[in-house]
Amino acid sequence: MTAVELREARAQAGFKTSEQRSREEAARVELLARRVVLDELGVYRRFVRQFEGILGRLQTAVPRWKSRGDYDRFMRGYDRRVRGLESQFQKLEAHPGLKGSTFDRAARVFRSWEDLNTGLGSMEAPTERFELILTTLRADLAALAAELDEIEKDERLLLLPGP
Repeated sequence: MTAVELREARAQAGFKTSEQRSREEAARVELLARRVVLDELGVYRRFVRQFEGILGRLQTAVPRWKSRGDYDRFMRGYDRRVRGLESQFQKLEAHPGLKGSTFDRAARVFRSWEDLNTGLGSMEAPTERFELILTTLRADLAALAAELDEIEKDERLLLLPGP
């Protein structure tokens, strides 16, 4: 019996390939990670809300910066909001459960925003790059919110054991 015939015989007998088993295991792990997100849904929702508020403030404030003093005044209030968002993200990071694609999306958005913040001090007027980053961050946040809505409505997750 050749390798091809053996593979076909195993498939007909119902044996799964290692690739099939790996895909099934990855899907099972992602489902369990989504259950963890369901349990932490309030933290994720606060994270998205705070993030949207910060982006809104940035979008309205940056075009009005005329001098370094405008930037400094903005940063006094902004720093407090930044600490709040960082605190929410740390709560997501610190959760001992599985980290699935939902957390990965939240982490990517957060890291992109950190990159944007790094360049804020040198920005005296909004650039095309700034507007593009804001648009991308808003789109990513909307996708994260949609994913949270989907998780909240997924009744299969309620059947899985919680933490």
